[in-house]
Amino acid sequence: MHLDSAYLPMNDNVKIPKALVKRINRVTAQVGVTPGALVKTALSNQLDYEEWFLKAVDEGIADLDAGRTFSTREVLAAIAKQRNERAARKRRQAA
Repeated sequence: MHLDSAYLPMNDNVKIPKALVKRINRVTAQVGVTPGALVKTALSNQLDYEEWFLKAVDEGIADLDAGRTFSTREVLAAIAKQRNERAARKRRQAA
């Protein structure tokens, strides 16, 4: 589905389950915003997340394609090294 208009009347295109409508009404009554404002904010926040996620996936694929990766063995070795260094610092500080 492609949205062309600047304004999309929800009751013509989006069906919201009754349980979700009840939650929207309950929350909006408590926080003092209109249901439309809450839905617009929720939609905007979700779209922000989805766009961030897609960008992160694209960046990860680009890193893979460019060979900028670490094997599981390399990651585990780096973690073990950091743990050992922290433990050694704690022993020196305790002494």
